[in-house]
Amino acid sequence: MRRLSIMGGLLGIAMLVASSCGDIGGSGQCGGAESSGICASIVSIVPTDTLNGVTTSDVDATQDPCTATGTGTGTGSATVEKWGEHAAIVTFSANLLPGVTAPPAASFVTFNQYSIVYTASPAGTAGPPMASFTGGAPTTITVTTTGTVTVTLTLVSIAQKKAYVAAGGSLTTPSAYTATLTFTGTDEFGKSVSIQGETQFFIGNYATC
Repeated sequence: MRRLSIMGGLLGIAMLVASSCGDIGGSGQCGGAESSGICASIVSIVPTDTLNGVTTSDVDATQDPCTATGTGTGTGSATVEKWGEHAAIVTFSANLLPGVTAPPAASFVTFNQYSIVYTASPAGTAGPPMASFTGGAPTTITVTTTGTVTVTLTLVSIAQKKAYVAAGGSLTTPSAYTATLTFTGTDEFGKSVSIQGETQFFIGNYATC
């Protein structure tokens, strides 16, 4: 079976970050910004193969053996690819709305849950439907108005990779998906906060040996 070469570096990254300050107040994307005076946002979403140390939007769907090391018949030992979940490195920021100061404005927001919805991307070949994901963040994400916060989260799990293959997803022609990430939590005053961002990825059988 033909295996695809994985693309590392900036050429292999697809980032689409949605505006996170579209709705002010209530449970909109700036949470209780109208009364709390703070607006949280997603700065970037970078798909990453953490096991292989590569920032890339190419997601390896299957684990394959690597070429045996050594020379001659029966020498050397065969290894397998480093393979697991594909991650997303997400950077957050929070800013005060124009004309407000903290206090009395909120000085931080906290996210404790995120979800991902996967849809076919026009950037490439459509694949089988991929089930959405909802779960708690691995750690509580607290974003203050004094800087940015970067966390590493699951973008495509091992179970989703296996489900893609079981559903007949192509391994030789990568399927393109848009992942929409939604983060929910509260600001300093307990008002609901919900922000959203998007990124693209391409899943197939990539060579990572």
